[in-house]
Amino acid sequence: MRSLPFFSSKKTILLHSLILFSICFSQAQKDSTLIQNPDDLPPHFYLNQYKGGYEYEIIPELKGFDNLSFGLSLAHTYFSRGRGLIDRKSIQVGVEYIPNGNIFAPKIKYWRSSFPLLIEGNIGASALYYLKKNNSSFALRPEIGLGFYFIQFNYGYTFFFKNDFENLSPHSFSLVYYYPIISKKDR
Repeated sequence: MRSLPFFSSKKTILLHSLILFSICFSQAQKDSTLIQNPDDLPPHFYLNQYKGGYEYEIIPELKGFDNLSFGLSLAHTYFSRGRGLIDRKSIQVGVEYIPNGNIFAPKIKYWRSSFPLLIEGNIGASALYYLKKNNSSFALRPEIGLGFYFIQFNYGYTFFFKNDFENLSPHSFSLVYYYPIISKKDR
């Protein structure tokens, strides 16, 4: 008996199984009860309760590729609900410190993220001004990453406008935690 070549490999059988599994189990339960107080939940969970709102957050971050750096920022984040997604936009003001070269970098960052439930995709850009003893340089860093709850993991590539910081790697990976200090939700 001949089989169709489309179904003959293990990869295609696995792919078809995953598609069938996701279709079969993608229905949501409609009669669930929410045990926790909805005002205590983060914005990821109030798809049905809130239209949007804003938060002020403190953001510690750890960056590194070749040089480890630390950052601290304050953010104003606006979130809204629509078309089954939560959309967040944030403006941050902060500073990064690279202890290896005693380098400070004040920065302004804008990012945006969207997510259906817990996993979010985010994209953003930072404008930094690197300061060393005798040198300084303006830099731009676009970033892209994934987040879960209030934690993000991002990759960024830094474009320096002067060559005074060629010993720093332009690549950076960052682990960021968003700690809300003030939250206002619209009903």
